[in-house]
Amino acid sequence: MNIKPFLIGGEWVQGTGTPFDSVNPANGELNGRIGGASAADVDHAVRNAQRAQRDPRWRNMLPHERARLLNRVADLIVERGSELASIQMRENGKLAQRVPRAGGCGGGRFPLFRRRHRDHGVRDRAVARAACRERRI
Repeated sequence: MNIKPFLIGGEWVQGTGTPFDSVNPANGELNGRIGGASAADVDHAVRNAQRAQRDPRWRNMLPHERARLLNRVADLIVERGSELASIQMRENGKLAQRVPRAGGCGGGRFPLFRRRHRDHGVRDRAVARAACRERRI
């Protein structure tokens, strides 16, 4: 059986830890074998996350631009809601009636994060508008 990779820094990796089985708790069937992350893999992921936070493309992004990206994430979760629900049922053993089919909770939370990014630090609207104008020049 193929080992399913995980994402670190935009790249799919197998991991250097011990792979593990994902088993459907409802029926005991094997969902797949997942690559295991070692301490070195976790350190590598943390370094990549810190580098991404320092990247000026994200760090200097205006709140409304971040909100737009988070809204897109919510849209994708809702678009793939049935597929995500099916995966959740297999991995968690949840009953179909208990799993939102349209991205439910996940897709519904991202607009909240979007609003927080949009509104965060924008108490002084004049400063925010000046920052927007400055970036357009």
